[in-house]
Parts: sequence; structure tokens; C-alpha cells
Amino acid sequence: MYSKFIIPVFIHWSILTLNFSTGPEGIGVFNPEGILFGKIKFPLKTANLAFGGEDRRSLFITCSSYLIRLRLKTHGISPLDDRG
Repeated sequence: MYSKFIIPVFIHWSILTLNFSTGPEGIGVFNPEGILFGKIKFPLKTANLAFGGEDRRSLFITCSSYLIRLRLKTHGISPLDDRG
């Protein structure tokens, strides 16, 4: 289902239903069908990620001994969001 670019290690979803997954080459961004939509490359292995900040438009990534924050145009989904 997923591209050879990345082995899904940790996955988070955005409001646009894009899947963000960490792996040895960085972050893979997949569409709902599991097709690679884009890549965010890092020189070091990424280990984990999470959306955060007040508006959940910050993507926090652990990478070796670093914690990196990327601001995105989309925002992450929280399990506490009202779905109905």
C-alpha cells in the first residue's frame, strides 16, 4: 500500500486526510489511498512526529538528538476533535 520511500514508523493525519509518516529518509506524506504525495527530507533519521501548538499547524519531529518544528498550512487531527 505504501511507497518504497518510507517504511511507516509513526503516522499522524492532517485535516486534509494526508498521512504523515516518519522513516529513514525523513517524512513521507501519503494520500488516503496510501500513495506517496510528497516528501520532507532530513539528513538524519526521523523517529517520531506529532502535531502541536494552539492551532495544531506545527509538526514536531524528533530527529537524532534534535526536536524540529515545522509550520504547515494544514493542521493535524486530535482524538479530542468533535466528529459529529
